[in-house]
Amino acid sequence: MRYGPFVFIISMIFFSVLFLILKPYDTAGLLNGEYIIELSAVTVIIFIFQYYFRRRYGDVFGKIDRYIFLIMLSFLNKKNIGDAEKINLLKYVFSSYSEPQTENLFNKYKTENIEVEYLCTKLLKTGTKTRLFILYSLFNLASSDKILRKEESDFILKISKLLKIPQKIYDIIKRNYIRRGLADEEEIKRKAEQEKFKRNISNLFFPYEAYRILGVSPSVTKLELKKAYRALAKKYHPDKFAGESEEKIKSAERKFQEIKEAYEIIKRNKKF
Repeated sequence: MRYGPFVFIISMIFFSVLFLILKPYDTAGLLNGEYIIELSAVTVIIFIFQYYFRRRYGDVFGKIDRYIFLIMLSFLNKKNIGDAEKINLLKYVFSSYSEPQTENLFNKYKTENIEVEYLCTKLLKTGTKTRLFILYSLFNLASSDKILRKEESDFILKISKLLKIPQKIYDIIKRNYIRRGLADEEEIKRKAEQEKFKRNISNLFFPYEAYRILGVSPSVTKLELKKAYRALAKKYHPDKFAGESEEKIKSAERKFQEIKEAYEIIKRNKKF
């Protein structure tokens, strides 16, 4: 239960009991008739003032929200950003709380060693929606700079496992954010390694394909290479296919480009 309704109920019970206790001793009649309205009004005013002050400046995060807040803070501490940006991101996640409340809780725990394992153990008692909210919120925070770094990805996966969220659900949520523009650093590195490998393989084997395209042998001389290139370039130049079907023109353009690339590869390979 949130702070406001809880305190209001407790306050009304307290004043009701107090009224019953004091009533027999009220010789001045303060608890009778018109005075009861004034006392009730004063009670409500005090409650509203105290509630507003507490909501505005106090630390009224509920227990569950506090646990979630600390997990988010632990995640943000892994990002290379300043305190002001961390606070702004936390305000976005916990928008139902006032800014001073968020700032107070941040300042209270920003240098603390946060034990996410303990927090997740407590949060296991919450419903599935709450645990999924935590996962979505972590990916939202990761999306603030459009890059999911390995350290961040490892942290989110760890939280997901601690909260006993199935791996398939984690993968679906992650893919959804990647489709929406979140770049996975690990995936980028993996693709870069694949491209590097392909380039190395191409550099090793493609010269022989280039020789085949130009119809020359690896022992070709510079003059022979240039002669073969000019003959094929003239044969497949797109201008020669003007008036032909679009398909033939595109085929000639592809062949012409292939001939040029093969010529450049052989020149580099033989250092002509």
